[in-house]
Amino acid sequence: MDSLKTGDLVMIDMLQNRDGRFFNNDELIKFKKFTESSDGKVKIYINYFLGNSKLNKAYSDALKKSLHKYINNSNIEIISMGDTNPIICDKNNKYFRNNNTRLEIQFK
Repeated sequence: MDSLKTGDLVMIDMLQNRDGRFFNNDELIKFKKFTESSDGKVKIYINYFLGNSKLNKAYSDALKKSLHKYINNSNIEIISMGDTNPIICDKNNKYFRNNNTRLEIQFK
């Protein structure tokens, strides 16, 4: 993360942990330390596409609340997108649900 610059966007696949945690704990600890030592602003967009729209929004909101509690840094803004921001728009595409479920981290 040391080589990140203003304007960089990092996308993280949230599905690496199939037990519902979604976030790799070691990576989350590294990210927290990185943001605590940085003066820059960070925006985190949570995108969730694995259920119906109501479930997607509720789960995205729950992840936002959990992340906000864990990170608790005034330089970080966490935005719950639910299923409103797909990168793969074709709902018939076999990767629609899995590849659209992601975190986007934008460094300002």
